[in-house]
Amino acid sequence: MSAEDQLSKQISESISRMLSRVGDSPASPSPEVSAIEAYRDEKHSLDKQRFDEDIKDIQSARTQREKYARWVFLLVAAWIGALFLILIAQGACPAWHPFSDKVLIALISSMTINLIGTLVIVLKYIFKSDPKA
Repeated sequence: MSAEDQLSKQISESISRMLSRVGDSPASPSPEVSAIEAYRDEKHSLDKQRFDEDIKDIQSARTQREKYARWVFLLVAAWIGALFLILIAQGACPAWHPFSDKVLIALISSMTINLIGTLVIVLKYIFKSDPKA
């Protein structure tokens, strides 16, 4: 229980005891009751404002996820397309080989590792489980 909740509970109990001593509720609220009501109204207002901001943050995160998911898909598709074109260029004409076998192996390996690394990093960032993190 937070300190605010404990304080609110103590104040409510004090007011209940005061009202039970007097008998019926007073005709006009005491300054303590007014202060408590003002405190509760302000706390409710701040809680509602915080909730509205959290909703806006979640909606913004969803919009960004949709946007960047498309961009990641296009990046991966272009990356795979470039690798495919390099392999086609290498095997299209037996007499003409733009890359040696060692360079081709290094190129394919590095492009694949970069592709997987980029996907993992970006997708973990975009689709993290806790929106507040």
